Amino acid sequence: MGIDFINFNTPGAQGLDDLAKTFKIKDAGIEPEGASGSGSFAQTLKDVLGQVSEMDNSADAKIASMNRGENVDPHDVLLAVQEANMALDLLIQVRNRLVDAYQELSRTPL
Repeated sequence: MGIDFINFNTPGAQGLDDLAKTFKIKDAGIEPEGASGSGSFAQTLKDVLGQVSEMDNSADAKIASMNRGENVDPHDVLLAVQEANMALDLLIQVRNRLVDAYQELSRTPL
C-alpha cells in the first residue's frame, strides 16, 4: 500500500499522486486503515522528510557543480531541481491535509 490511497480534492492532485508513485513515497510505509505495518506513522513522516531533504541537497549539489564549470548535463540539473520542487509541493499538500484533519478533530465536541 502507500499514500496513493489519499484522495486530494485540489487542482493538480492527480499529478501529486503520480509524483508520490514516481518518488516511491508510496512505499514508505503509510497504509490505509486495516492494513498491517511495522513502521509508525511518525517514523514514516521522518523518513519522507529525509527523502525530500536528500532530493533538495542533491539538486543543490548539481547546481553547485554546474556553477563551478564541471561537466554536468543541464538537463539533469533542471530535472533534479524540478523533482525536489515537486516533492516539496507534495509534502506541503500532505501537511495541509494533516493540519485540516487535526483542526476538524479539534472542533468535534466530545
